[in-house]
Parts: sequence; structure tokens; C-alpha cells
Amino acid sequence: MPAPDAALARNADGQPLPGIAPVAKQQGAYVARVTAARAAGKEPRPFRYHDSGLLATIGRRAADYRSFIAATAG
Repeated sequence: MPAPDAALARNADGQPLPGIAPVAKQQGAYVARVTAARAAGKEPRPFRYHDSGLLATIGRRAADYRSFIAATAG
């Protein structure tokens, strides 16, 4: 049986970040910025995750969107 993904990242408050693709994409961009900053002799800022909500496509003509500001379905 293969081992499950065991990656866990925490925010500045110590709370775990969700194990979803937007977090991984932002972390990848952060690693690139850290690499460039350190190569230039600069100290990078800490990683901060920005939650822009969730979007799910359900079939061909339906979707569900959730954010901190609004939620809609249709």
C-alpha cells in the first residue's frame, strides 16, 4: 500500500494550511521569490497564504463558489 501525502504547512499562527492546489501554487511562487532574494543577498518576507475562495464545477451547466465575502451556486 503506498504512503499518503504527508506534507503539512502551517501559517504564522501555527494553524495548518489546507492541503489544496492553491496553497501549493502560492508556495511554489514563494520558493522562487526566496531563491531570487537570497541570491541577491536579501532576506525574503515570510510566506503568507491568501485564500481567494473555492470554485467547484458541477457538470456542464452548474457551479458552486464560496468565499469569505459571498457564496453563490447556479
